[in-house]
Amino acid sequence: MPLEDSLPFTGTQFLDNLGAFNTALWPVVIVLWLAALALTIQIVRGRARAKVVWTFAAILWAWSGIAYHAVYFTRINPAAWIFAALFVAQAIGFLWSGVSLRLLPFAWGRSPRYWLAAVFLAYSLLYPALVVIAGHTLPRAPAFGVPCPTTIFTAGLLLAAMPVSRWLLVVPIVWSLVAGSAAFLFGVTPDLVLFLVAVTLAGCALPAELARTLRDWGAARADVARAMRGDGAVEHPNYSMTLGIDIRARPDHVWPWLVQMGYRRGGLYSYDWLDRLFGYLDRPSADRILPEFQTLKPGDVIPIGRATAFPVRTVEPPLALVLAGEETGFAWSWELGLVPIGPDRTRLVSRNRGRMPATLGWTLFRCVLEPAAFIMTRRMLIGLRQRAEALAVSERARAA
Repeated sequence: MPLEDSLPFTGTQFLDNLGAFNTALWPVVIVLWLAALALTIQIVRGRARAKVVWTFAAILWAWSGIAYHAVYFTRINPAAWIFAALFVAQAIGFLWSGVSLRLLPFAWGRSPRYWLAAVFLAYSLLYPALVVIAGHTLPRAPAFGVPCPTTIFTAGLLLAAMPVSRWLLVVPIVWSLVAGSAAFLFGVTPDLVLFLVAVTLAGCALPAELARTLRDWGAARADVARAMRGDGAVEHPNYSMTLGIDIRARPDHVWPWLVQMGYRRGGLYSYDWLDRLFGYLDRPSADRILPEFQTLKPGDVIPIGRATAFPVRTVEPPLALVLAGEETGFAWSWELGLVPIGPDRTRLVSRNRGRMPATLGWTLFRCVLEPAAFIMTRRMLIGLRQRAEALAVSERARAA
């Protein structure tokens, strides 16, 4: 069954509905776009008042919730009533926090955060042209004054106003994921930037406590403070993530799984469906030791996908495997260290370190990298634990 068949409407119905919306309401769509352009110019000049910014944001969300979701989108998707309520609630939130309580002071600066905000604002204004360039024909295509460009425009505003209340980020993140998935299915490529919006708002705007959780999940203070063999691979790092997990097995039960990692090897032991979707793997991760991949030495590479490989820097069985590389100004290292903590217990510590240029592109890359690396590495550690403990149990059973 095609993936789009899982939705309550077809691609044709979706585009026809947009055509009806744009045909009936095109004057308002143009007015909203011109108002957004004027406001963006004032924002970049540093002349925009917070009350004006959040009043306009509230208007955009209320319009998308009522005019688009409630009046039009409900014709093909009953769930649009839920989206309509969420969008109106978001509009009320902007009016309450930004206008009434004045809790969203708005400013403009020159740091990478503001550059990224400018990218989202500009993208939302160019959105109608990008839709046409992507091969869609107006009016049967999203233009402006509809949820997706509204969310992208708002992401720019929220980035410029950080920190903001976390509850104001929930609806933009949820809608970005929902609409981005639909855009992928229906081929509306300009909307794929919504995935970036979701990751950016969830990653760059995380509270400090949660951000530390992403960087140090499962890691004890001793893990974070511990000097590891691969620390010297990157000089002056500006990114570090240390994750840890206890394993009820000896280091030699864990080590074979580490050295056989890779594409067309043992796999990555994480979310295989995601690794296969993005081409990092071509088969499920192994659940047995592969003798043909048990020899690894410095200078070798571990393939990750067809075109990417991780250079091997240090191999100290069964205690440390260090991968490291440098390209286009980005230096990185990844160490998987094994620390015996008892007769049949091991502490597995994963440490990523990097040195990234302080540019917009690399700042954006980090916003995507941090949550993605946390999700996949955490699952990998769990996968390694499951395999190592199963191997230890099997060995004890044979010995008995």
